Amino acid sequence: MISAKQLRAARAHLDLSQDEVAEGAGLTKYTLSNIERGATEGSSRSLEVLQQFYEQNGLLFTDDDGIKVIQSDVRSYEGKMGFHAFMTDVVKTLTAKPGTYCVSNVDENNWLKWLGLEEAVKLRDQINGIAGIRCHILVKEGDETQFAQYAEYRTLPADAFYDNTSFYVYADKLALIRFDPDNVTVRVLHNQYFTESFKLMFYRFWDLMAKPIMEPKTEAKRYG
Repeated sequence: MISAKQLRAARAHLDLSQDEVAEGAGLTKYTLSNIERGATEGSSRSLEVLQQFYEQNGLLFTDDDGIKVIQSDVRSYEGKMGFHAFMTDVVKTLTAKPGTYCVSNVDENNWLKWLGLEEAVKLRDQINGIAGIRCHILVKEGDETQFAQYAEYRTLPADAFYDNTSFYVYADKLALIRFDPDNVTVRVLHNQYFTESFKLMFYRFWDLMAKPIMEPKTEAKRYG
């Protein structure tokens, strides 16, 4: 069973507040605080979601009452909590290494479904506030939704667009994302060579096939 000591150490290692952990794990701050203080051992569900949260953020709980950093260049995220953790990593990575990032095969409705509009707006605005950021997004022809208002959008013909499967290049990381009706799966590769190869492929589509998106016909097409 995960101990209060391990939970405090894990949060300190990631330099997160109780509010941030509670939000990411889907718990109340009150519940988290009680578990960390040892006032309660916590329910099996609470401990399970906390373990999942920390594992998705690169930490393992060891049998000797400690924590261990996962040594891997591949990180996996699943479900609503995992998708939030992935997007939080995007913000942190771009804050540390600003520059141009690109996202292909985007349907903004998938992002809104798995983040929720309020959280999606919050993360979007955080990215928008990072100095030196440029964003390029490829969507399907006919889709005029522009959620990331600071980004440049272009469209791909339907026969070159693969529904519900996206890739996201940010700094030296490549995320492969699959949206299913009841789940979202993300695999992030922290590998310069894969990242550069997908970025090259993205800009071949961007420069040679994609068309600039026109202003949306109605303001309802914009969010926030």
